[in-house]
Amino acid sequence: MIRKHGIPGLAIMLAFLMCMFIPVHADTGPKPSLTIRCGGFGDNAYITVLSTVKEYGPHQALDAVDFQIREKEWYDYAPVEKEIYIAFANETQRLNEAGEKLYFWGVVSSCDTEYLFGYWPPEEFRILIWLQDTDEFILSEETYTRQAFRTVLKCDYTDGRIKVKDISSADITGKGFLFRILLTIAVEYAVGLLFMKYTSRSRLTVAAVNVLTQVILNVCLSLAALRLGTGMPAYVAVLVFLELLIILAESAIYRKVIGEELSKPLMYSLMANALSFAAGYIMSAMLPSLFV
Repeated sequence: MIRKHGIPGLAIMLAFLMCMFIPVHADTGPKPSLTIRCGGFGDNAYITVLSTVKEYGPHQALDAVDFQIREKEWYDYAPVEKEIYIAFANETQRLNEAGEKLYFWGVVSSCDTEYLFGYWPPEEFRILIWLQDTDEFILSEETYTRQAFRTVLKCDYTDGRIKVKDISSADITGKGFLFRILLTIAVEYAVGLLFMKYTSRSRLTVAAVNVLTQVILNVCLSLAALRLGTGMPAYVAVLVFLELLIILAESAIYRKVIGEELSKPLMYSLMANALSFAAGYIMSAMLPSLFV
């Protein structure tokens, strides 16, 4: 492979090996996410969610000491000031001392912007708002449960209280799904340059197969999450199984439809999916809203 295809082939092999060590949030399927849109809070108001469990997936509770010892460079890219994280951590500690049993995972944003917890948000949580000008904290009275994947809440501040409404069903959008399909097609088309001489038929086949497999992947992951829950082990098991099926199915279709134009269909499908997995990892960090 490397001798035949040179540096491009080596690059794909390295990308495949990297994927063996990357945490599984890189595929181009949807991810659990929580979005909160705030209104009526005015200036200098900040929002976070407090989990009802101390640890979940890659997350664990943080306290004021954790933020005190973080490297300065981390705060250069953080959405809010270091002191705001510490204020939330201290308030969470006070709530725990009062018997609330809530945990702060460090995802904070200004109420002026859309709050996005894009990678494994807590399944059960309460909303905590800090009005910095008056140094007042407002904790939601209810505990909320996120849905299988995309959860969108509207949080308004009126008469000194917060009112929260679930608007997930009214916020369904296809832009993220379309982006993931186009990303997959672009990556797998590029990998195909190493394995085939493209014709109109082969281009159409690659595009059609990837649209089909992306639809199946997204639907199956959604159904699995609804039935099995959204815990990390269940999601990973279903994801790995589906990815293996997709690799085998794609290679079989390519062999039958464009076998004369494509060499080593199984190797192509394996390499193409590995590289699209790596591309998904990079893009999910850069554009998390398109991977939810």
